Amino acid sequence: MTRIVAVAFLIATVAATPNSSKGCGVVAPKSGKQTFTNQGHTREFWMHVPNSYDKNTATPLVILFHGWGYSGKEWYSGSGPGAVSAVPAAEEHGFILVAPTGLTDSRFPGNCDNGAGNCGWNGAGTSGSPGPLGPTCNKKIQKEDDCYYDTCADGCKDICSWSTCNDDTTMVHALLDKLEGELCVDQTRIYAGGESNGGMMTWQMGTDSRAARFAAFVATIGLPHHGFNFLPAALPMPIMGIWGKRDSTIPPGDLTSEYTQAKSGWYYTTARSITKDWAHAHGCNVTAAPTKYSTSIDGTNGLACTAFASSCGDDHGIGAPVVDCRFGGYFFGGGHEVKAFVPNLMWEFFSKHTRILAEATIV
Repeated sequence: MTRIVAVAFLIATVAATPNSSKGCGVVAPKSGKQTFTNQGHTREFWMHVPNSYDKNTATPLVILFHGWGYSGKEWYSGSGPGAVSAVPAAEEHGFILVAPTGLTDSRFPGNCDNGAGNCGWNGAGTSGSPGPLGPTCNKKIQKEDDCYYDTCADGCKDICSWSTCNDDTTMVHALLDKLEGELCVDQTRIYAGGESNGGMMTWQMGTDSRAARFAAFVATIGLPHHGFNFLPAALPMPIMGIWGKRDSTIPPGDLTSEYTQAKSGWYYTTARSITKDWAHAHGCNVTAAPTKYSTSIDGTNGLACTAFASSCGDDHGIGAPVVDCRFGGYFFGGGHEVKAFVPNLMWEFFSKHTRILAEATIV
């Protein structure tokens, strides 16, 4: 796959002089649930400001997207089956945690804070079927009408679409604008991640034209739909994917196939396919086998990570790690779940990468 990529920023793996946001010196808003208005919708987000926060010191910010059917409370308090709070990690490592809530539809009543209401994200093909390679699901299996008619004004083109049609990437950037005016944010250390549908949203943020605002991404148990495995919009763009080896909801697939089918009928890009494409975009030699990528928790729940590392950046000087982590196995399960180690593993990866302003480069 070939495309032109405008590179607005370079990523450094060493500390850079912090680029403080306009909110430095302002008294920080309280942690908890908050709202703002965007695109005619009242949007909710959960935020935790660490106790170590200093209004005059630029502080890293991590935005995390929840899984389908839940809310930002999932990452804030660990509410919901299989959810994990990222607040302890935010306290330990001193970053601002922001967890927005996706939109639902009036035909799905319920409170997403309590795991009802079908709140979700428009990203990586969730509302785009049929995509460039056809329908994003097996219509013989998936027969439920999950179209979000409130935001999909013209309806959905086929039975495979299952989320809001709202421009969620624009909402995220509007939220970041708001936060940078209210908090002392280190603009060189803004990161994004998510789980399941939120992991899909993470890939979407990396392919958006404004992706260079972020220094790194981590997508957990989430993959783009088949046909939506687009390349990063800015290079370099470090990313780590974390998948359960036995996940049947969003299966990571084998090492040779381009896509896989979930038990529910949806088609997803395989983990190897998307990481290989992103590594190739970074100039890595993807004909060579990926090599071991070490973390501080190797072996926990069967966790093992690899990355394409050969010749990365030789052609354009834009190399960055594109990491494929798998957990689970015979003794460790490895299904569609967020393990307790995820928030700290995310931060371990994020903390290695800082964005610095540079001239645009065409590759």
